[in-house]
Amino acid sequence: MASKKTAENLLIVNFKVESKTYQAFSELKDAVADDNYFVQQAAIVKKENGEIVVKDEFDTGIKAVDDTLKGGLIGGLVGLLGGPLGVLLGGSVGALIGDAKDTDDALKDLTLLDRACELLMEGETALVILAEEKGDAALTAKMEALEGNITRMNANEMAKEIERAEKAEEKRDEKALKEYCDKEVSENLLIVDYKNESDVYQVFSSLKELNDYFFISQAMIVKKENGKYIVKDEFDDHVGAVDDTLKGGLIGSLIGILGGPVGVLLGSSVGATVGVVKDTGDVLDGLDLIDFAYDHIAEGETVLILLADEKGDAALTEKLNAYECSITRLAAPEVMKEIDRVAALEAKRDEIDEERAELDAKRAELDAARKELNAKSRALNAQSKKLDAAREEIDANL
Repeated sequence: MASKKTAENLLIVNFKVESKTYQAFSELKDAVADDNYFVQQAAIVKKENGEIVVKDEFDTGIKAVDDTLKGGLIGGLVGLLGGPLGVLLGGSVGALIGDAKDTDDALKDLTLLDRACELLMEGETALVILAEEKGDAALTAKMEALEGNITRMNANEMAKEIERAEKAEEKRDEKALKEYCDKEVSENLLIVDYKNESDVYQVFSSLKELNDYFFISQAMIVKKENGKYIVKDEFDDHVGAVDDTLKGGLIGSLIGILGGPVGVLLGSSVGATVGVVKDTGDVLDGLDLIDFAYDHIAEGETVLILLADEKGDAALTEKLNAYECSITRLAAPEVMKEIDRVAALEAKRDEIDEERAELDAKRAELDAARKELNAKSRALNAQSKKLDAAREEIDANL
């Protein structure tokens, strides 16, 4: 009887119960080969928030028959499906690659990758196996014993699709880099409000990583509590923005203004803080961006505030949108102008306060001098009365 031909396959196995995924993985690790198969690589993967996360893995280090399968075929698959191409295969087309023609070129004939994407749905866990098999009975029996649903794909064809997809991504990255380099840098202040407070801290931590498409010079997590703006966490890269006028703590200055008298004015508590109605109007006139910022940090909310240099807003928007949020972008130079204007008004107010204090001090001195003169006047009047009484007494004796 002729021996069975060896086939190199990539298996994606979905289990009804997640714990059985780990059980199957453990059993494979203990028995990576028999007369009908050997397992080169295996990984437990789970799709979480759009990312493919590797929960556990092993690589036997045994070479496959075809050298094209050397290295991490499973890693290549996971990387692609967890990246922009996976989003495209999942149906969110256009913006990540560019125009329709680019998208069609990237997806053309990627039937195996498309199928793999369908098998790794959001929230699901799967076992991915790279194996050489003589027939499919042995591994099928192992997986079906644990109620696993097996999808087999030709590993050579998958490797070719991965290579083609990686080239498409390289082409896309080159195009994106060229478009990025051609764009002018804009300096923006971003206020990001997340649905869940914990998401603010998750994204804040990830922003410290270097990125080719934007540069974050300052970031703060801010919560408004009882009308006060509390800084929960912050970082400052200490590198000046492209425009030197933005050096220093722009975000800190903004928070200081919102938590001060101007913030009270913006919150409609008018009059007493600054003075007469005309003064109030003068302070608020033209502070459109600061007013906008005030409206986007509500009482009890925690927000992420960023100062960033961007070439286009796509890259940073994509990163921030890892969790459900609303993003407000303000032109940082314009915000800085308003902050400078408020600072000038506050400096003028301080100057007036100093002059008022000096006048009050002089008034106090004059009042003290007036009291002293009044006391002397009363003493002279009393002495004059005594002299008059003495004169009357002398006149009476004469």
